[in-house]
Amino acid sequence: MVGFVLAGYLIVWRYGSKMIEVRDGYVRAGAWRLPIGQVRGVAILDAAKTREEARRRDDDVYRCTRGWVHTSVMLEVDDPDDLPYWLVSTRHPYVLAAALADAAEHHGAPSAVVD
Repeated sequence: MVGFVLAGYLIVWRYGSKMIEVRDGYVRAGAWRLPIGQVRGVAILDAAKTREEARRRDDDVYRCTRGWVHTSVMLEVDDPDDLPYWLVSTRHPYVLAAALADAAEHHGAPSAVVD
C-alpha cells in the first residue's frame, strides 16, 4: 500500500513540476524549446496578469502553465514561422527572466533550471 501511495506521489510530482530550462542556447518549457536568439522580449506577469492571460483563448500561443502557480513569464517570439509568444508559469519569474537575459548576453552559455 505504501508503495502505491509513493508511486502516485512521484507521478504527480514529476508531471506537475514542468521544469523550465535555460541551457545550451535554448529555453525549454514543457515539451517545447526555443532558441534564445528568438526571444525578443520578456515580461514578468503578476498573479492578476497571469490569470488574465491564462483565460485568453488564443490558439496561436504556447502555454506551459499550472493552475496553482500564480506568476508567469511571457516570452515574445521573434520568428514569423512560430507562435507570437509563450506563456510560462513559474514560481520564480525574476530568476527565469535573469537567466534568459544572461543567456542572451553570453550567447547561450549560462544555464538554469526553474520551476
